[in-house]
Amino acid sequence: MWANGQNSPAANVPPAFEKGEIERTLWLDAITAHREALYQVIVILLVNFITQLTGTIKKLFNNLGRCIHAVL
Repeated sequence: MWANGQNSPAANVPPAFEKGEIERTLWLDAITAHREALYQVIVILLVNFITQLTGTIKKLFNNLGRCIHAVL
């Protein structure tokens, strides 16, 4: 206790974060701050995935058509 009856200035420091809480807080802040950019990245990845998937499906149907044509 100080002479005026108050606790030391160190008592005003917030309690220590639990282990990993600071990292979690930083991640949440980063996600919140860059939400629009994250949405754009997710959309780009989805479009690329769908494009590759449709290309693969197209190749499969082309091969299936060749097989059917060869059999007939």
